[in-house]
Amino acid sequence: MTTLLQDIFNQSVAYLTQHDVYYGHGVEQAEDEVVLLLMHVLQVDFETLNQMSTHPVEADNVEQVQSILARRVEQKIPMVYLVGFAVIGVPL
Repeated sequence: MTTLLQDIFNQSVAYLTQHDVYYGHGVEQAEDEVVLLLMHVLQVDFETLNQMSTHPVEADNVEQVQSILARRVEQKIPMVYLVGFAVIGVPL
């Protein structure tokens, strides 16, 4: 079964939204954290990520996303610490 990036994005946002997660450290909402996470896992920049919504995501990348999300929720570690960077002032 093929998993598209847009599906992973939506599922990840829903997962974070369902849990008691504090946003800060450069992000304001679940969508911001998921963008950081996907950029990290897929090793792409913001612009490239935005162009990949209908691209399939490999199973090992899906597992990595799920693992990092679980750590984020269970250990309450800010996403910027889990992925090692923050995106501030990304131009539109």
